[in-house]
Amino acid sequence: MSDTLDNLLKSSLETFVFSGFQVYGEQKGIVLERHGGVTGYWPGAVPVTAETWFDIGSVTKAVVTTTLVAM
Repeated sequence: MSDTLDNLLKSSLETFVFSGFQVYGEQKGIVLERHGGVTGYWPGAVPVTAETWFDIGSVTKAVVTTTLVAM
């Protein structure tokens, strides 16, 4: 699973689906944590780290959609 996720994230960065990402998941004590890319496509953008803060508006659609699909 993590190889598939890593490939999807790398491909998404290369095709400009998004400039940067943070992913965190946990199941049965196994933690999956990934981050990469940069904070934007403008000059002065910095690398995304585990400590990078994102505007909550950038995740609202994904959270709502995932919740509705899981119901």
